[in-house]
Amino acid sequence: MEIKFDSFEPQYSIEVLSKKYRVKLQNKGAELFISLPKRSGEGIIKGIDFLDGIGFTRVNCAFYTDTVFMYEGRKNQPIRFIFCESGEIIHILNSDNFRYKLGPMVGSIAASANCNSQLIVFPPYKQISYFALDIDREKFLPKIEKELHTIPEKLANVFKDVENSGHFLYQSDYSLNISECLSEIENNPHEGMVRRIFLESKVLDLLWMQIKQYKDDQKSISKQSIIRKIDIKLILKAKNILIQDLKNPPSIEELAALTGTNATKLKKGFKRLYDMTINQYLRNKRLNYAKILLAEENLTIKEVAENVGYSNKSIFSKRFKEKFGVLPSVFLNRYKSGKS
Repeated sequence: MEIKFDSFEPQYSIEVLSKKYRVKLQNKGAELFISLPKRSGEGIIKGIDFLDGIGFTRVNCAFYTDTVFMYEGRKNQPIRFIFCESGEIIHILNSDNFRYKLGPMVGSIAASANCNSQLIVFPPYKQISYFALDIDREKFLPKIEKELHTIPEKLANVFKDVENSGHFLYQSDYSLNISECLSEIENNPHEGMVRRIFLESKVLDLLWMQIKQYKDDQKSISKQSIIRKIDIKLILKAKNILIQDLKNPPSIEELAALTGTNATKLKKGFKRLYDMTINQYLRNKRLNYAKILLAEENLTIKEVAENVGYSNKSIFSKRFKEKFGVLPSVFLNRYKSGKS
């Protein structure tokens, strides 16, 4: 099924979908939305227009047939920021069939050349979840024109290109910050005017976060610092490697190399996930394991210290007391007394 729109404005698009699927047009404050009829699919599609040419669409549904959203060619093509949460869609940018695929946890910035149509292609019987931010360059440019010199020139030129003289595409795994922002939008608890203001502020957050990530992606991998959602897997892998050998753990640089990331991103991500540095995490694991060894193994304090990576018994005792409030010798005596 092909559904045609002659405008990119989200609220207009929701109205078209309401008529096409013959379902009730609903609203929550300024947001318009529809629920797909059971004969055609399941899920919801929402849209809201803001000032200065910004529009925001939320699609979370599964269609029962091959479905294409076709946005008819027009003089003023928007810049589209798309964040695919789950599933897979194809975005076709112009009549020359310039297309790309968006999968889970991937974001894109795209602009079409000339007055070509844009298409979003949905596979049947697949749950699709994505968010789209459309910017009407003609309306938005006066708001940001004086600050465009602060972003990479290539992207700045896309914002300036109100005549659609060329297409542009950037895509990358989106950041953990973007993921959290999308979650806040999805779980917006507010009503009325506060709801609209909250949504608009979060949509602007998405805009600057994605621009910031674009800037970060222009750097070499070793110098990138923004944590992508997909980086969480690497951080979990690093954690597992770290605790495999508490006596001789890898250095942070070695750990980064073993997991295919860089030290800056690894340290930042570790702090974000576990609310402590890598060294603090390692120390906690060592001391917790030391406590188990003292209680369950017939080892001296020096032997326990060496088993968890402390070559200096005094430093081990100091760290143990900082964590558990007693020296290891006191803990050992109390444990043995209680056991007997």
